[in-house]
Amino acid sequence: MVRVLLSAALLALTFSLPDAVQLNPSKTQAGDWVSNLAIVIEKSDCVSRDGPTWHFAGPSGLAQNAGLCVQHDPSATLAVTAVGFVLTQTSSHRQCVTNGTDASANIIQQSPGASAADGCAQLGEGFQLVEGHLDSAGPSKCAVHMCTKKQIAAQQEDHNLFKNMAVFRYATAHLSACAPGMASQHETLKLPGLDNPIMDDPTMMCLTRASVVEEMPSAIEQKSIAQGDFPVTSMSVPHDTGNSSREHIFVVGPETSGTRLWTHMIASGMGLTDAEFENFQYNSDVAIFHVSLPWGRWCGRDVLPVYDDFGGDTKSYSLAPESCTELNTPPSAGRFYIAPLPLIKHYKERGERVKVAMVARDPRASFAGKMATHCSDADIGAAEQTKAFEVMLAAHDAGVEEAVTICYEEMFEDSSYVASRLDKLGATPKSMPELVDGNDKYELEAVECSYDMLAYATLCPHTKLGKMVEASCQ
Repeated sequence: MVRVLLSAALLALTFSLPDAVQLNPSKTQAGDWVSNLAIVIEKSDCVSRDGPTWHFAGPSGLAQNAGLCVQHDPSATLAVTAVGFVLTQTSSHRQCVTNGTDASANIIQQSPGASAADGCAQLGEGFQLVEGHLDSAGPSKCAVHMCTKKQIAAQQEDHNLFKNMAVFRYATAHLSACAPGMASQHETLKLPGLDNPIMDDPTMMCLTRASVVEEMPSAIEQKSIAQGDFPVTSMSVPHDTGNSSREHIFVVGPETSGTRLWTHMIASGMGLTDAEFENFQYNSDVAIFHVSLPWGRWCGRDVLPVYDDFGGDTKSYSLAPESCTELNTPPSAGRFYIAPLPLIKHYKERGERVKVAMVARDPRASFAGKMATHCSDADIGAAEQTKAFEVMLAAHDAGVEEAVTICYEEMFEDSSYVASRLDKLGATPKSMPELVDGNDKYELEAVECSYDMLAYATLCPHTKLGKMVEASCQ
């Protein structure tokens, strides 16, 4: 049994507000809170349910055409104050996989034959099983059940009540209740067991509290992020004395562009590890750094340094571990970039082997993903993604052979593409995950001749999107 706690006040990803904005809890009226939930097979099954004010919370096609149905009953005295999940195994040969669900989520994994209702009881006093379930489409063959805890609404603080819930994927994040700029307080979490975690296309749930924002500052009052907020910053990286011939591979790209997937395939192909990881790992032969651009905590209005070098600290680089080991780095900012071009230059000056895998994805898709799980301010998010393309484009335009561009879309347009890119990085294809094009699910807007899109077309001229942009934006 695996259990990780989540309460109505603890969710991993909370959409943050500027410090000057204070939440002013309102007196929530009956019917404003979520009184009941159900999982239905079709959208029509939701609106035809007995009782008032049921609505479909989406999305259709979530898992074998199932979706979430939410009720706001004005006559209900109980309100949903916490949610959890139970994974029951439909196969005795494979354990259910949480697939990267946020660590603060309530999750119970039941052994074969154990009931979902018993799993809900293990979440804590008052948790009850929600009608319906979702079937995992993956090899784990799991059923995903929801549990809710209800309490008397009149006895709760407003911010403990769920006002609404919605389910979405990256591409539709901007259309959901969690869209940046909405007045209510929002939280998100990944639904467990439904998706391949390294494909950067998780199924998300948006939870809206019953609190409201008293007053939002105007756009003029808010500090907008500018070029000066990305200063080039020197980092002192020691020589790698543990093994002078060790390979150093950096996997970089805009957030949610597929860097986790490529980190996994490269690490496996280099013989480092077949396990997935999101940070920095090494052994005696290779050090692999997964560095999204930017890397680190939730986005904000802080100045983000662009480091001209990066690597292990003195202790880590003095060792040559036989097995895969976490690699420590010199002190850095909580959120930062690395610039591939000067980084490559510094490693070559030290006489050390280096490659940078630069992953580019349709900017519309990567931006939608970024806004779902890394950022809640559209202006900051856009500026951050543009900076990511800028530092990759500099290395591409310089023509340095150590910078290897990887185009997400080309993985699905050329069957030999993945193997050829891995070979260029010195990795042998093995332990390949099932590749599913997450872009197929996206409701993408029309192509615009923006900096990001033009940069993508320069990095990925052979993709269908690259050719479309070139033809449209000449």
